Amino acid sequence: MATLQQANHNAHFSQHKNDEQISLPVFVIDTTEFTIAVIAHRLLSANKACRNGLISGIAKVKSTLSLSKPTYIVVVADHWFDRSKASKEIPAWWLGQLPDNTDDYAKDGIKLVDSAEHIANQLLNQHQVSDGEYHLHHPLKRESNSKTVHKYLLLSAFIPLHK
Repeated sequence: MATLQQANHNAHFSQHKNDEQISLPVFVIDTTEFTIAVIAHRLLSANKACRNGLISGIAKVKSTLSLSKPTYIVVVADHWFDRSKASKEIPAWWLGQLPDNTDDYAKDGIKLVDSAEHIANQLLNQHQVSDGEYHLHHPLKRESNSKTVHKYLLLSAFIPLHK
């Protein structure tokens, strides 16, 4: 908020109404020029139901936003890798392909596998949401001792809703 104020943007920060249809925590930054909805999601499981819940949540948030000015959705999600095939698919599902550094994951004991589905394609085909940018942040380092955390994955997406 301070950054927006320094740029002379009068911004309002609020928690998005959270009714029974939107189970994800959603926060909205609203200015006279644009709106950003921030969706926080924990992929506690990498199974299809959890992935579809995120996709459905993004679509439901989109349907509640006024698109009268430039509007964006920012998704911040995280996942702890486990031994399941679904967990090993998450990077490919998020990016639409395996990341370039699969050898680095393998050195950490994480053998990534390709995904038949991709979040961007699912959002486009099911909810007409397109043109997002999807990123992985891995590995991360612990602040306390600078040790690398290999089993934790942070995902982010920036999705413009206007053309």
